[in-house]
Amino acid sequence: MNLLGTALHISRSGRLIARSRRLVPLLSKVYDSKLNEIGVVADVFGPIKAPYVAIKVKESVNPRNCIGSRLYYRPPPSRAGRRSRVRSRRRKK
Repeated sequence: MNLLGTALHISRSGRLIARSRRLVPLLSKVYDSKLNEIGVVADVFGPIKAPYVAIKVKESVNPRNCIGSRLYYRPPPSRAGRRSRVRSRRRKK
């Protein structure tokens, strides 16, 4: 688990906005301090050194409870391994 940053507020579109200390990959899963899944990184914007992250929150989670708390993320699995396996299957046929 990597530290994403602190949740700041909720946008008009209903996304949870957090301030990060580094670039976060899109589609990374986001967790709270108790390691409960909150949602997925939908957008990264702002300055490169300290970007803002828009998180698409799961329907079962109330985003207001996350404001002011630290958030963590797990990067999505790499796609490189998937591509190599698909190519090898095609060659065998």
